[in-house]
Amino acid sequence: MSLSAALFLAGLVTLSAALPYQESCRQLPAKHDFNVQAYYSGKWYGTHTYSPSAPGEQKMGVCASTKAEILQTLVRTQYSVYVPDVDQYMYSEGFISLHYFEQGVAKFVEEARIVDKDGKPVIKEFVAEPLTLIDTDYLNYSILYFCTTKDNGQVISAYTILSRYQDAEHVHPNVEVVLKRIGLKLDDFASIKGLKCKEDPNF
Repeated sequence: MSLSAALFLAGLVTLSAALPYQESCRQLPAKHDFNVQAYYSGKWYGTHTYSPSAPGEQKMGVCASTKAEILQTLVRTQYSVYVPDVDQYMYSEGFISLHYFEQGVAKFVEEARIVDKDGKPVIKEFVAEPLTLIDTDYLNYSILYFCTTKDNGQVISAYTILSRYQDAEHVHPNVEVVLKRIGLKLDDFASIKGLKCKEDPNF
């Protein structure tokens, strides 16, 4: 699921596109024995984001929430992003083939596009978003890594910490353990603290 170019990761991708990033995408380990049903039940909220290609002074949190439904061959994800400056919501949807999870590994590609609040496409074309779900306990936290290389060789990457609670202070202890394992720390991330995020009444 981010701000992949699905709007959940939309803020991240926009931010990470600001500057060229010369390193290649990291081959990070994905969650094994992944339980699709448990993960895609209920809502997730983006609480912390980190884009390596963005300068420190441009760190910004993103008020994002996501929910999903499991279809016969696909997971359909829906994203709502609140923009406090204009007091508006933006939306996107994504589709993930269930075949990615047949081996129980949470490494997949989400096909995402921007939609309106009624789910009608604003842009018909889909954008492929490669995602690695690094770790989750299903009930409290999830850590996602997005990375892609554009045609001009520019690498765009972003990390997202998700929570079942829209609260930047609610960080499960496992999160910092996992971040340390991949060479990161919580201080690297921007959070939603102080953003005055609002729950989407239509989501």
